[in-house]
Amino acid sequence: MKTLWKLATCVAVVLLSFSMYSCGDDDEDSIGSVDELVGMWEVVEQADMK
Repeated sequence: MKTLWKLATCVAVVLLSFSMYSCGDDDEDSIGSVDELVGMWEVVEQADMK
């Protein structure tokens, strides 16, 4: 039973370390930025703000 408990603890530690590693900041700064808005744009609809 002790061996099973040690194995389960080791697996939990490994999974926790992978989950903490995957939370790193790997986002690119250019995603969703104004730099991607290239080309000719025209207004299709404008809402009145009263």
